[in-house]
Amino acid sequence: MYRAPQITPDQRRGYVPPRAPVAAAPAYEEMPEDFIEAAYEEYLPEHEPPPPPPPRGKPRRSVTWRLIKWGIILGVWAIVAGIAVLVYFASDLPRPEAALDAARRPSLALADTSGHVYASYGDVVGEPMRLSDLPDWLPKAAVSVEDRRFWTHPGIDPQGIARAIYVNFSRGRMAQGGSTI
Repeated sequence: MYRAPQITPDQRRGYVPPRAPVAAAPAYEEMPEDFIEAAYEEYLPEHEPPPPPPPRGKPRRSVTWRLIKWGIILGVWAIVAGIAVLVYFASDLPRPEAALDAARRPSLALADTSGHVYASYGDVVGEPMRLSDLPDWLPKAAVSVEDRRFWTHPGIDPQGIARAIYVNFSRGRMAQGGSTI
């Protein structure tokens, strides 16, 4: 923005004080050695020039400050969006009290003439079985179907992992995975 120079009231009325006559400069050969210093001191202003005006507008903040500010703003908006998503998905959940009142389908068990049950349909309601109640061969059969080397490795099967990686890369897709035990 342009700023007009400061002028005195006399200058506004057109009055200009007379200037002191300037002496003609001597010829170069006649100049003393300290002429430039003397001339500089003679024409120095009587006072220091005024300091430059302060910059207008807001000062620029550092990049770090701007990143922190925008991080806080985005964090607040992320929390608001997260709450909105949570409310949206929680609005159609069933009441926890209603889970206890669930109606169960009647259970139907088919038994042969000796009383041995060979099929059951509907919701199975009863007491859970313990591992000690099962025959010895049933847990061993379940483990052998899933991981036949389960009892020989320390919990992670390096041979099985290497085999799965090789098969997955050779087929170009996910074909095998790890144990689910």
